[in-house]
Amino acid sequence: MNALIFALLLAQDKAIVEGTVVNALTNEPLRKAHVLLEGEKTRYAVVSGNEGKFRFEGLEPGDYNPEAQRTGFLDSNDEPEIGLAAGEHLKDVVIKMTPQGLIAGHVMDEDGDPVPGLIVKAARTIHVNGQPIVLGTEQAFTDREGYFLIAELEAGRYYLSVEPDRHEREVWQPGHPGTEEQFVPTDDLVPRDIASGAALRNVEIHIRRAAVFRIRGRVANPPKDPVGIRLVQTDGDLRPNDPQANLQDGTFEFAGIPPGSFVLNFEQGNSFCRIPVTIADHDIDGIVAELAPASARIEGTIKIDGGGHFTGPPTVLLAGYMGGNPAVIKEDGTFEFTNLAPRRYTLVSVPPKDFYRKSIQFNHQPLTDGTIDLRSGASSTLDIVVAPNAATINATVPNGKNIRVTLWSDTTLNNSTTDDSGAISFANLAPGEYRILAWQKIDREYTRIREFLTHFEAQKITLTEGSHENVEVKLIPKSASDAEVAKLQ
Repeated sequence: MNALIFALLLAQDKAIVEGTVVNALTNEPLRKAHVLLEGEKTRYAVVSGNEGKFRFEGLEPGDYNPEAQRTGFLDSNDEPEIGLAAGEHLKDVVIKMTPQGLIAGHVMDEDGDPVPGLIVKAARTIHVNGQPIVLGTEQAFTDREGYFLIAELEAGRYYLSVEPDRHEREVWQPGHPGTEEQFVPTDDLVPRDIASGAALRNVEIHIRRAAVFRIRGRVANPPKDPVGIRLVQTDGDLRPNDPQANLQDGTFEFAGIPPGSFVLNFEQGNSFCRIPVTIADHDIDGIVAELAPASARIEGTIKIDGGGHFTGPPTVLLAGYMGGNPAVIKEDGTFEFTNLAPRRYTLVSVPPKDFYRKSIQFNHQPLTDGTIDLRSGASSTLDIVVAPNAATINATVPNGKNIRVTLWSDTTLNNSTTDDSGAISFANLAPGEYRILAWQKIDREYTRIREFLTHFEAQKITLTEGSHENVEVKLIPKSASDAEVAKLQ
């Protein structure tokens, strides 16, 4: 009997959640949706039944993030968090799922024949001040009939491109004689507008064959366990789709390379080499890559405006350098980065508590975007000045649990999320003019675009040294942000 009473008492502590999964466009109920409740330590899952109904029983008290997945719809993973008390029975939870968009069609060659085994990419793109900004890319492969289908697309404007699968271009037998032809990457410049749940079919993309060439050479002093050597664009930045060749007994070979200018890039440990290569109308042979010690360096200082000593350690690091390890800052505020390869890095500097960054100069010039360019290979200087009495902003969003908030000035841009009470704090702020917005629901990529932010009437905040401002932030409705997003397509 005691065991039965204990079991009944235990059951009373469990929570129940009931609700419905519906189509966000039509409000029609959705069967066969996989509904998840993700807690800090526990995950529950059910499948919606007739009329889209779902029910969770035996839930531990706590906070849960609801999600839903279903074929033909975008994953619903940004629903408001659910907080459950012991024994609570929560009813009428509604999860809305947006139908996925899709683009389907064929890729054909110059003769109208289908081309299998190609990668078709759809880049969701907006234009700000005439400059394209890619918000995300989905892709698919063409089948034996040259057919492709790219699904799970959000509403937006897409530009398509086609390129050979890199694995199809691998060199199995080096030394291929004669002139080669291969399909080369092609951009379809016609924008494709996709509404929520829309299907654009029968798209035709034509790809052409062109003469392609090989680059062959060797590394004169390869390391014991070498990684691949890469062929990158002339700006020197590494990209995921850059061709890579493995070293075989110190030799390398790239195949299927169209005419153009490139850079052979090899980085491993503290060694590197970079060799400009231009392909015109023939293969390039006999390149000798000589690894050299990475010798670029940065001599830096971080000091307090007006003098003084730090009560807490500041942080200065270069993203991409030695895994992003911070510099060791000496008592006099000096630090250095050594053995740097000649490329671009991103500076991350975090002042101690209650300090703010007053100025950053790279080679005696103001550094505004955080990009450290060492492609010249020369040694450089970095001077950071911080000041005490940083300002703070404590903001609240009425009924704004887990809401995205954007705070920006002429030199900074911060995005963060409110807590369960709708509160959020921004610290280590420099004096100046700031603007702040809270979003009911928005793609995070838009909140990083300053030109987009100016389309809204943001609340202005003036900060002085050491000031502490408490503000209530008005929520931008989803309908208002969606309307401005539509203007950027």
